[in-house]
Amino acid sequence: MNRWYHQRTKDEDYFRAYAHLDVHQEMLSDEIRTKTYRLAILKNANRIRNKVVLDVGAGTGILSHFCVEAGARKVYAVEASAIAEQAKKVALANNAQDKISVINDLVENIELPEKVDVIVSEWMGYSLLFEGMLKSVIYARDKWLKEDGIILPSCAEIYLAPISYDEDYEERHNFWYSIKDKYGVSMDTIVPLAKQEAFKNVCLCQLTTENVIAPETCIYSLSIKQVCEADLKRIEQPFSLIAMGRALVHGFTLWFNVSFEICDGSNVLLSTSPFSPPTHWCQSVMYLKDPFNVEQDQVIKGNIKIVESEESDRCIDIQMEFSSDFNGHSVNGSNIFYLNSNFT
Repeated sequence: MNRWYHQRTKDEDYFRAYAHLDVHQEMLSDEIRTKTYRLAILKNANRIRNKVVLDVGAGTGILSHFCVEAGARKVYAVEASAIAEQAKKVALANNAQDKISVINDLVENIELPEKVDVIVSEWMGYSLLFEGMLKSVIYARDKWLKEDGIILPSCAEIYLAPISYDEDYEERHNFWYSIKDKYGVSMDTIVPLAKQEAFKNVCLCQLTTENVIAPETCIYSLSIKQVCEADLKRIEQPFSLIAMGRALVHGFTLWFNVSFEICDGSNVLLSTSPFSPPTHWCQSVMYLKDPFNVEQDQVIKGNIKIVESEESDRCIDIQMEFSSDFNGHSVNGSNIFYLNSNFT
């Protein structure tokens, strides 16, 4: 199977998944996400009123309706999955059919009658870049956005921190040991596979502030107006993290923030941090096969790479190298974690 065919199949699976209502219900149930978008759009009413908007990956059309609420003259709501038919019905039910034009196609395929003043999109995936949808926003920006146009959100950052999470770590590894006590059948032989999967796949967790054991560091930041597709194929950044106290490091976590530039110069922030209210994105956790202890002010140094997966450009591989030395005792590690449809 060549990569082109494999990628086409992956894209078909991707858009088929977004044709189901449960995906959109999960996103709309995330009030932090949805209300932050609405706030940012309405605060930009002076830049949206009587303007033309392109909504990339419109889904059920909620962001398009926010733009109409902000006074948009016209909104092109582009959605490649079959949920576009529901978006048309939603526009009709809300008497917005004259303002919102739903286009059921890839944004890379469409032709519009005019350039747009605003692009709005909820393109972010787990660890920010999973699903690869930002590339579609970049394409739309380069082809359809006026030179003085705006993009919402405007900027994004990815953060890294070490974590300690005994409960989840032990549960993932010890569950199979408990089967015999529950049902009388030993499944201990599955434990090696469970560990193998846990140590190679990115896990999704709702962490708390107690899990984070060192101040986070920003490993990547981008402006949506300036980033190009080539920038996203490989991100590499050294890091240095300083432990806030004695702890057992079970792994590392990634999360992201996006910000919306407002016409008055301020910003509206959407954060998926453990220090912020939970969102459906959770945090991405990379568990280590061999946890290690750190003391107060102990430094963990390393290098992280986020690269486009060979399996699919909608998936990412996260390569980490780290080391730490304290009172003559040193630890180091090198791991590759996969963020694909097998996350847990």
